[in-house]
Amino acid sequence: MFFKRLGQFTARYRYLIVLLWVAAAIGITLAAPPLNDVLTTEMARFLPENAPYIEAYQVFTETFPDEDAAASVVVVFDAAEAGGVLNREAEDFAEQIDTPAARFIAEFADWLKSDERPENVVRVIAPTDAAEVASMTVGQDNEVPIGNANLASNTANAKTQKLLGEGPTTTTPVH
Repeated sequence: MFFKRLGQFTARYRYLIVLLWVAAAIGITLAAPPLNDVLTTEMARFLPENAPYIEAYQVFTETFPDEDAAASVVVVFDAAEAGGVLNREAEDFAEQIDTPAARFIAEFADWLKSDERPENVVRVIAPTDAAEVASMTVGQDNEVPIGNANLASNTANAKTQKLLGEGPTTTTPVH
């Protein structure tokens, strides 16, 4: 019964209905904000606030507030099996980073700073660069340090992704 009445109504007032749809489309077009103002390519906005990525990104932005590269890659190392990154009992920073995990990270960072690095890597910041950097990029548990590689282009191309995943050919991951 409902659909019969709906059909009769739409048949009787078809021109008015079409006119209202056209008016609604024009009104929405004029009133709605531009898509560029409401759309985002930042995938983090879709994650819950307590997601590990969000926490890492907050630490990253606090640590590197002046980053102006087209894009950057956050490299997360897992040093749990190696016993941690830093020797917290050592007095000076050179001795603190004299651990298997820190040597691996330093070698990886040195490779990213060398002429053999992927072509669109322009700047690298590693936890082994300085004590101040380590204090902000190595987790309190001493097992999860992060590094940053700025890229010259908006995205890491397939070659860069492959090279970053493999790392330098002379580096052996620490277990």
